[in-house]
Amino acid sequence: MDELKNNFGKIAETPSVSIKKQHSQFLRVIIPSSLIIIAVLVSLPYAYSYYQKNTSAQLSQYNVQKQLDYLLSYPDVAEYAWMRSLNPIAKAIEGSIVWSQAEHDGVMKFKNLPATSKQQQYHLRIYDRNTTEAFSTAVFQQGKFMQDSRIVAFKANSKVKSPYKFILSLESIQGVEEEQILLRAQP
Repeated sequence: MDELKNNFGKIAETPSVSIKKQHSQFLRVIIPSSLIIIAVLVSLPYAYSYYQKNTSAQLSQYNVQKQLDYLLSYPDVAEYAWMRSLNPIAKAIEGSIVWSQAEHDGVMKFKNLPATSKQQQYHLRIYDRNTTEAFSTAVFQQGKFMQDSRIVAFKANSKVKSPYKFILSLESIQGVEEEQILLRAQP
């Protein structure tokens, strides 16, 4: 009888030890898997945001390219190469500006335009022979994801009758820092 109790006790203990081992193995698999799933779920919004920015930027560039192609069909269109200032920021920038006087439309083309910080923006001004003031025409920021090549469309104020220079500067959004003239184009 004692032997039966001992055997019964061993039988009763065996499943308990097996369950603990299975539970321990289960936890070793489930916890790392859960952490991986959580990490993926947390990173999805960031990945989507990056994808959306990239896709919308590409779509925008496609639309501006179509506008440029349309603009180039006008007989009065002229294209002027950007001339760099001595500012070190401008040393690698290349490109041109396409302008239609009849339409008061234009497109700026850039290669190697440096990214702006969140506190900076690029600003295009057009100078007219008939007035002493400059016409603010376009303000934009440059993201890191489009540094190789970019085109920016602009519509000038109808008061611009006889433009004689286009100036692109880098400036602080708050207007705290002095603007830095980077590029200039002249007919």
